[in-house]
Amino acid sequence: IVSEVDKKDTEMNMAINKANKSFDDFKNVFIENKRTQKYHSFTIKMAFQSEKYEKEHMWLDNLKFDNNTFIGILCNIPLDKTISYKQGDTIIVDPELVSDWMYIDKETGIAHGGYTYKVLRGKMSPQEQETFDKKTGLKFE
Repeated sequence: IVSEVDKKDTEMNMAINKANKSFDDFKNVFIENKRTQKYHSFTIKMAFQSEKYEKEHMWLDNLKFDNNTFIGILCNIPLDKTISYKQGDTIIVDPELVSDWMYIDKETGIAHGGYTYKVLRGKMSPQEQETFDKKTGLKFE
């Protein structure tokens, strides 16, 4: 899902802040999940410097955690062609630039995190929400 959002959008900025402030919770669940195997589809959204947008927020998956550092694969194709990364590149996560995170409960199918998705979805009409839900397959608490 690609969406342009005004950088002054208070609700989105609050969601990004919440995700960033709770990133340690995500990290702890990721580490614990090696033992419990309760969750899947761990992803991190990170801000990248952009000439066109100032910041472009994109998702990383196939995460690995080593030496207190996450490394992931860029899922998105950057909209700003001046961004030096491309889809499929390996990215070292800078915790200061984390703008969202998400993982899914294997038993319930409920997504945890996804704060920016929740904001985007909340601004949609019921029909748009239904389309969004089908496209992403996400269920939130």
